[in-house]
Amino acid sequence: MESPNPFKQAEEQYFILRGKLETGRITREQFEAALHDLMVEDAQGRHWVPGVDSGKWFVHDGRSWVEANPYGTVQPATTPPRPMGMPERSASSVRPIAPPPPPSPQPKQSRGCAGWLVPGCLVLVALVVVLGAGGFYAFQNRLITLNTVLSLIGMGPADIEINNFRDDGIDVTVRELNPAQGSSPSQGSLRLNAFDVKAYRAQNPGRYRVEFRATRGAVDLGACALTVKSGEQYQFVVLPERIVVNRANNPSTVGTDFVIQTSALCR
Repeated sequence: MESPNPFKQAEEQYFILRGKLETGRITREQFEAALHDLMVEDAQGRHWVPGVDSGKWFVHDGRSWVEANPYGTVQPATTPPRPMGMPERSASSVRPIAPPPPPSPQPKQSRGCAGWLVPGCLVLVALVVVLGAGGFYAFQNRLITLNTVLSLIGMGPADIEINNFRDDGIDVTVRELNPAQGSSPSQGSLRLNAFDVKAYRAQNPGRYRVEFRATRGAVDLGACALTVKSGEQYQFVVLPERIVVNRANNPSTVGTDFVIQTSALCR
């Protein structure tokens, strides 16, 4: 049996804590103190922590905390580390810091149009060749996919992730509200047991209605009319008392935006 991924476990705990914070079940101080225990040590001995406000992963490079992706080539340690003091500063204070502005360029002596024409054309041609060759290599080696290209022009899919943190099963229906003219609306259903995590891929940007029901008795738990944008990831955390919504790559900073009944994402 494959051992659970500690990064995924920490993310699930983060959203449980975030849901409790936004619903008033724990204080901000308790939330940040609990994040200290979510630190993960990988096989190279590096320490990873989720950011307080974003939930994105940060790794300590020996000098400072930097944002990074633990799901690339990182292998987690076979046994999770014991809680310990974090290098330099605590995990609960990890937030990305804006880089300083670049220095102003030194004034250069003016050159005529003819002096710039030939070098400029050569640079442009070289740039086109490099980009073309690099794009072909990336596409051939699956570093760039069709979905990546579609997302760049605003036509790519988006992901809707459902985290069920109730102690019973739920049924989730995702239905497209404004399909393209002449096409049928896309629709999908997900059944999640207690503490399951599943995802639905919305192939087309637009409006979708996400409905939640308890499997036992078909009790209505709530719904969200979600405007899905290309390339984005939306996360719903179904708690015993309410449902929390979050946009993973652009999380809200307003508490009411995390509850589907008051969230701007569900209007």
